[in-house]
Amino acid sequence: MAGRMDQYRTAEGLPCRLYSDAVCMKVMGFDPMAVRGTPPFETADSTLELAERVGIGTRDLSRVEVVGLPLGEPAFDFAALRRQRRLVAAPGGRG
Repeated sequence: MAGRMDQYRTAEGLPCRLYSDAVCMKVMGFDPMAVRGTPPFETADSTLELAERVGIGTRDLSRVEVVGLPLGEPAFDFAALRRQRRLVAAPGGRG
């Protein structure tokens, strides 16, 4: 995807920023459909869910056409790194 993200629009004319955030979450190893209480939104509302509720777009990747490499394994598993760091920082952890 070349160019500025704000030049890409939905059929309704809205910017596609929510879709790109959802794809980025998947690439990082997180579930874009995650809700409050689940990683990475353990202590806060899902900003993607809130944006979806007000009609900015969808975070459901089955409804988004992603062009290029398939969204299989994360490019770098930030979710796994985050879990590991939390274990080390936990009371009784290895850190």
